[in-house]
Amino acid sequence: MRIWRYGLMGVALAAQAQIGVQIGPIFYSVDREVALGKQLARELALQTTPLDNEAASISLYAVAFRLAQKIPGPKYPYAVTLVKDDLGAEPIVLPGGQIFVSAAQFSAAQSESELAGMVAHAMGHAANRDVARLAVGSELGGAGIPLYLALILNGAPEFDATLSGAPAQVGSLLRAAHLAADAVAVKTMAASGYNPAGLARYVERTAKDDGLPEWQAFEAKRLAELRKGAQ
Repeated sequence: MRIWRYGLMGVALAAQAQIGVQIGPIFYSVDREVALGKQLARELALQTTPLDNEAASISLYAVAFRLAQKIPGPKYPYAVTLVKDDLGAEPIVLPGGQIFVSAAQFSAAQSESELAGMVAHAMGHAANRDVARLAVGSELGGAGIPLYLALILNGAPEFDATLSGAPAQVGSLLRAAHLAADAVAVKTMAASGYNPAGLARYVERTAKDDGLPEWQAFEAKRLAELRKGAQ
């Protein structure tokens, strides 16, 4: 299986660019969102291979549990799954707090604070209900959850170039969602006793060009905001 390099949010945004759906309000209840996330997680688990490393899993679970006690937003039953598969630059975030982390993403963290930053950013997307908005948008646009799920699982090749050719507002939405998730992550890390500077270090070393215009300028802005927030 080839997970699309932009992860779940990128795939959903690309799909909406294709079907012309605007991201709008969330009509899902939190309970329905959690149920959808668990459904998608079961499907994704069938397409990925768990990493058989007890020490790594325990470390990841411990960090996620600590962060989950302080993160704002709905009280999701946050769950992290560590897999061998290449998931791209960032974890896959499903509705309701289901998060898939690759072995490569885990290994890229050079300290506990960097690992916490990576997980907190993913949780920030969930807490902001970004993915729920996108899932609902797909349903309202007539694509429905089956297509949405197929895009997540298969990383359809025809969407590889979608973001680079997508309308400017699609890229703006994706980048704004990342900045908002960063803001949640920094506050959650600080409240949990982690050094928020760990997220800036992790992003600086691991971020990949998103294929949209002026990526370097955006990345510089993102890092500046992360460092300012950490102070």
